[in-house]
Amino acid sequence: MRTAYIPALGLLAACLSACTSTQSDRPAAPAARSIPNEGPIIALIDNEPVRPEHLAPSLYELAGREALREEALDRALARRLSDRGITVTVEMVRREHELFEDRLTEAADRSGALREEVWRTRHLGPTRREKLFARNAALRALVAGQVTIAPAEVSLAVELAYGPKKIARLILLQNERDAAETRRTLGDRPSSSDFSRLAERRSIDPSASRGGLLAPIHLNDPAYPIAVRNALRSLQTGAISAIIPLPEGAALLYLESDQPATTPPDDAPARLERELLVQRERAEMDRLARALVAESRISVLDRSLGWSWDE
Repeated sequence: MRTAYIPALGLLAACLSACTSTQSDRPAAPAARSIPNEGPIIALIDNEPVRPEHLAPSLYELAGREALREEALDRALARRLSDRGITVTVEMVRREHELFEDRLTEAADRSGALREEVWRTRHLGPTRREKLFARNAALRALVAGQVTIAPAEVSLAVELAYGPKKIARLILLQNERDAAETRRTLGDRPSSSDFSRLAERRSIDPSASRGGLLAPIHLNDPAYPIAVRNALRSLQTGAISAIIPLPEGAALLYLESDQPATTPPDDAPARLERELLVQRERAEMDRLARALVAESRISVLDRSLGWSWDE
């Protein structure tokens, strides 16, 4: 339901999600030329050697598209860095590691389980992982100085983090007819448990697994649709909202309670300004990565790689 993207582990996104547009002048791909069995032995099957050329066609079809995009981005970054006279240092790459670890800490995961899940789900082994951090360092260096954070933005971030909030539950339905039926079932003053059970059964929002419980909402938070914030503004505790039309469907809100404001710590403005800067840089890095890959002219000459590229 939220409309603004606030990345949690978005520091990994530069080429994984941004490299989505390229130019290709590939003619009809000829068959890959036959390569004699002279490559290094990389595995054994029943004591018989497996060489890179044995796996290459399948690997190209499996992941060639993403690998080629990443290579295109790396080459484009190298040219842009050279043109700008920028050198990516070991310290800059280390900083990308630290930013990623900071995100894990924010996710309250210090066990390494989330880290390994990210590596596995995104197929980031040691080689791709290190390339990714170096790539992010290069992109960050290229967008440095293009991002500024206004004092008013910092003030809003502090208010959103520490100001008063609404604790609410949500039921999101496919359409207003379904929402009207659900509202009739609930009545005007349902109990929290009644709303929660119906959210689990009927809501199509990810919050359904939590009985529709949302993260605390500040009424000035632009990440939430204004219709949702206005509904919460007028709701009394224990009441259910009118049907709220949304792009995703039709929603019902239930106000659990009001959460009072808390006093921000002294370091809150500086810390939140850094977070805003990282988020803004992330958006610029994604934009630059997409542009660099889109400018690349890629000719695919291998049949198996061509199959992946055209998918």
